[in-house]
Amino acid sequence: MASRKDLLKAHSFFSQRMVSALVNRNPDDQHPPLRRIRIGTFIGVLLSVLILAGFGVVGLIRPGNSTAWQQDKTIVIDSGSGQVMVYLQDKLYPSYNITSARLAAGGADKVKTVKSKSLAGFPRESTIGIPKAPSELPPEKDMGATPLRVCSVPPKEGHGSRFTTLELGQGGVPADSIDFVARAEGSSLNEEYLVSGGVAYPMPDHALAIHLGFGEQSVTPGNAWLRSLPQGPELEPLVVPGQGGPSRAPVPGKATTVGDLVHVEGGQTPVHYILREGGLSEISALEAAVLEVSEGAESVGVTAAEARAAIDPEHPRSGADGLPAGLPRRPAVDDMENASMCAVWPDGSGEPLIEANGPAPTASEQNPDPNVADLVLMPSLHGAILRVDSSVGTADPGTLVTNGRRYGIADMEARAALGYGEVEATAVSAQVLRLIPEGLEPGQSLSIDAALRGS
Repeated sequence: MASRKDLLKAHSFFSQRMVSALVNRNPDDQHPPLRRIRIGTFIGVLLSVLILAGFGVVGLIRPGNSTAWQQDKTIVIDSGSGQVMVYLQDKLYPSYNITSARLAAGGADKVKTVKSKSLAGFPRESTIGIPKAPSELPPEKDMGATPLRVCSVPPKEGHGSRFTTLELGQGGVPADSIDFVARAEGSSLNEEYLVSGGVAYPMPDHALAIHLGFGEQSVTPGNAWLRSLPQGPELEPLVVPGQGGPSRAPVPGKATTVGDLVHVEGGQTPVHYILREGGLSEISALEAAVLEVSEGAESVGVTAAEARAAIDPEHPRSGADGLPAGLPRRPAVDDMENASMCAVWPDGSGEPLIEANGPAPTASEQNPDPNVADLVLMPSLHGAILRVDSSVGTADPGTLVTNGRRYGIADMEARAALGYGEVEATAVSAQVLRLIPEGLEPGQSLSIDAALRGS
């Protein structure tokens, strides 16, 4: 009886004869029927590899001289040296930087990286462009200035002048704002500011700070930091016509002389009034406090009915505009004199939020110009377009800020050539913009004409 091994060999032999008969029409063929296909495939692959290798060797020995880059307004980058050039009207101009190249090319998106061999022998003109323009331009999607943080940071050693730092597009936003008394650098006690609601109000007498509960607490944050804040009206005593004379509409037994102060208790905060010749006129709590300190006036309480009956119909409201609605409060901050102070603009313009001892970077050295920040930070390869908040809206091309410096843009055509035509400019105060070091020579700006000129 045949074994299992014999049966397997018989089956294999029979299967091979069947396949040979089907493929080769010869059941007695001794060679496997698919041998030729396998050998042909192997030889084809081997030949393909040899041919490709041959082309590679030839390419290395004799690279091709491509001319695809020879199109007008094309930015050409030498792959070997990294040099930036511009092809204009059949001429090749080396450029100082990519910014100058984009301006010279009018913002064309044609950028070609070309092998040095392909550029060899092609005549090059004199170098054109703006030498101190940015060497790299952030992409449009990475443009943004907010939140914007200006911080006054005490020195690490505890002595010497404070550092002024500016952060764009990074850092947190505080939940609320604090009030404090700021002293101008190098000044006497008479040159102080009440900072409330993010606005600095000149305060001629420190007695007002004591009256408001700040005591002797004050901070000297540096003049550059102080000037970056919106400036409010000086906190001077309000003077009304006929001061010291009789009023035609007094509050009997409580206010009869022009300049007298009254207040109505009730609600969350008292309502303050000054008596004018024609009756009572509402003033802010802060203006009442200034009068109490400077004039020694004392406010008398009246009822709401008494106040309504004596309102001056021609002057229902007196005083300066833009003052805080309520009284500033002393912050619960330990060692306020040595605290870091940050002004944070969530949207760029308007009144900032004031934060004490928040996260703030530390500069390593002072800027020789006291009006310029000692350190300007923004995320890597990010930038911003800023404009002064008093400028004429979209007609102002703005200023490019990147790598910690600012570069004025000549016009909207130049801004579009840089790739930022659709970027919304962030409005900031002129004082905040002044904190950023200038990147170009005085009188220069990023313009197409300047980019086309030679050195």
